[in-house]
Amino acid sequence: MSVVGPDLAKVYVNVLDETIPERPDELAFYVVPGLTSDAKDLIGHQSVWRKAAPAALKKHSKGKVSSELLHHAEEWWPTPSSQGTLVLSERARKYPDLIEQFFGVHKVIDGTVAEVTAGVRALVTPRLDRF
Repeated sequence: MSVVGPDLAKVYVNVLDETIPERPDELAFYVVPGLTSDAKDLIGHQSVWRKAAPAALKKHSKGKVSSELLHHAEEWWPTPSSQGTLVLSERARKYPDLIEQFFGVHKVIDGTVAEVTAGVRALVTPRLDRF
């Protein structure tokens, strides 16, 4: 089963036991570089999920699956979709400040381990001596 199956199973379990307190109307899978045709079928067609659900739920639950959970998997369909690399890149370009905050390099240390260690000691030792 594709990686989507276990993720769908997790959502179904967490919605039923209210770990996710509100039942979502949609699910979006953000994937890089893309999904296999089997994974696309799984999120694109409820009938495919219904066939795969018992095995996915059993694997996620590590055992027996309640009839309530199986019924939940049969009835509820959160309209899954996927967003691929290109779409993610386009969306990310709208938030350059956020990208800089999380991924920007602000300082590069260039030196050997011994040089960096000596530099850190030179900064830390005087402060420790005060205590």
